[in-house]
Amino acid sequence: MNKRFVIQERTNLIDEIEELSEEEIEERKKQYDEWRKTRSRATKIKTPKVKSTRIRTKKPQMPTVQCSGISKKGLPCQNKTKNPTGYCHHH
Repeated sequence: MNKRFVIQERTNLIDEIEELSEEEIEERKKQYDEWRKTRSRATKIKTPKVKSTRIRTKKPQMPTVQCSGISKKGLPCQNKTKNPTGYCHHH
């Protein structure tokens, strides 16, 4: 929409409002209120939700295995890992 057109329309609206009598303004307010009531009722109608028909599949998961690393004490590491190398994040 053209900026000049919007300004002109706004000016026309302001002029029109200034020319209205108090009774006409009150009548228009009542009409607007009635219109708002019908609009709010229309928007309150809820549409039924449709469940998704997409089938959810789980990604294949790597089994957890005990880490193949050796601790500083010389004992086997007790951490579990999914890493294909067989080592945890410490080793």
